[in-house]
Formats: sequence, structure tokens, C-alpha cells
Amino acid sequence: MFLDIKGYTNGGDSRRISISDGTNNNRVVLEFDEIASRIRTYIVGNGLVDGNLDADGINQTERHKIAFVYDGSSLKLFIDGLLKNTLSTSVVTSGMDRLLFAGAIGGNTMFADLQQLQIYKTALTNTEAIALTTL
Repeated sequence: MFLDIKGYTNGGDSRRISISDGTNNNRVVLEFDEIASRIRTYIVGNGLVDGNLDADGINQTERHKIAFVYDGSSLKLFIDGLLKNTLSTSVVTSGMDRLLFAGAIGGNTMFADLQQLQIYKTALTNTEAIALTTL
């Protein structure tokens, strides 16, 4: 997933964009965290989550180009042309057919100025993700 986005607030509440099967059991989430200057992403497959992938020091009220890439064995977070964090994962998802500007089952609504959103069926390479997210 790729986003060109600028939040309305920096912290205060959790705001999410998710792709899911309509449940919390299979989902990928990009979150403007309730902790100021933190952007988080994570993946859940068949009810299992390996952990959060955080980038701190990122003011949520500034424009950012963000990509998170899942290739079946790792989850990577790119922000403004830099690889910010990587998480090895064995999580496998299925039935991901819903895009929500909220959590996978509602709530945590994303309030932001969204300029662009792209979803790719195949994982981007590091070079592609860096080029796509460079401001």
C-alpha cells in the first residue's frame, strides 16, 4: 500500500487505514498512532500478529509519502524515501477484499488529507518503494 497523506492532528487518538476480510483476524493496518510523532503498521493473519512496525519522530501533521510492503516473509515501512523499519513475519493472510478508512471492523476512523492511495497486488522492491515515497 502507498499513501500520500497529511494528518489533521499529531497524536491524541489512533487513526487507521486497513485492508481486511471484514474481521480482525486478517488485516493489514497503517496507523497514525495516539502517541504523537509515531506511525505504525502491522499485519494480522488467521488471528496471529508478529508485532508492530513503528517509525517514531514523524510529525503526523506534515505531508508524508508512506509505503508498507508485505512480501510473505517480511513487512517493511518506507516513509519519505527512507526504509524506516523491517519486521520478519510468518503471518499469512487470506480474503483481503475490503479497504476501510478505519480499523478492520470500524472505529479508529482516519481523519487526514489523503492525496493519493495505491494498492499493489505484488510486493514492491526496496528500490521501487524508495522511489515512490521520495518527496
